[in-house]
This record gives sequence, structure tokens and C-alpha cells, in this order.
Amino acid sequence: MIENGMTPDDADAFLGDLCAEVAAFRQFIDLLRAEQAVLAQMDVEPLLELARRKSEKVVTLTQLAERRRRFLSSRGLDPMLEAPVSWTPYLDAERAQVAARHWREVLDLARAARRINDANGAMVQTKLRYNREALAVLQVARGQLDLYGPDGRTAAAHFGRPLAKI
Repeated sequence: MIENGMTPDDADAFLGDLCAEVAAFRQFIDLLRAEQAVLAQMDVEPLLELARRKSEKVVTLTQLAERRRRFLSSRGLDPMLEAPVSWTPYLDAERAQVAARHWREVLDLARAARRINDANGAMVQTKLRYNREALAVLQVARGQLDLYGPDGRTAAAHFGRPLAKI
């Protein structure tokens, strides 16, 4: 038995969860890259399925992070430290190295996921702005810019002078 009541089986379970977290982050990044490719094209149909799969992967990542926090807390470790330096005294040398490697990878993958997700968000905002501007141009060209009046109903804005004033 390792210090603090952590058995080799406990340590292996902990390392297994860290490994699963690495794998889940890799899959999440793959989904983000697929989303990025779709956003670069005009066909946005696959976005709904990608959004569903991303949401599922976020749930998985959240569950794994929560399991890690509970595991550390149950051993009297500060889960807020979230660093191998707080875990390694309770792991043998080999497991401590594996934990440190997996943790560095989790952090690197999390940073990469954030960068890609931020870039995707910027692409979405650009597309939304473009679509709003295009819609406004079309509505003005039709002479029917829909506005909300004081009563909450839409009213078409008319540009130019009424015919009786010409």
C-alpha cells in the first residue's frame, strides 16, 4: 500500500481516468477541427450533429474531471491544486511519472481545445454578421425593413416620400 491509504489498484484507477481524460480531449479536439472545416465551407448542415457530439464530449470531460477531484479529495489531497506535485507523494515513482506525463498532456490539450474553440466562435460570429448584413441589404432593397413598433408588432419601414407628396 502506498501512503495515504492509496493502493496500487487505486493508483491504477486514477491513472486510467487521467488516460481517459487525455483520450476524451483528443476526441474533443477532433470534433472542434471538424467543426472548423465545416465552418470554412458554405454547407453548415453537419454543424447540428457536431454540436450534439461536442456536447456529449463536454459532459464526458466534466465527469472525468469531477471523478479526479473526488478521488483527490477522498485521499485528503487538495483537488484545487490539480497538479502532479500534490499527487506524486502518494504514487510510486513509475506511476508518478505517468501521472505527470498525462497531466501535462491534459493541460496542453485543454489549451489547444480552447484556442480552436475560440477560433471557431470567431468564425461563427463573422458568418452571423455577414448574414445579418446581407439580410438587411435584401430587406432595404425590397423596401420592407421589418421594425418593431411601440405596440410590439412588426411594421415595414418605408424609405422615400409618400406618392402624394411628389
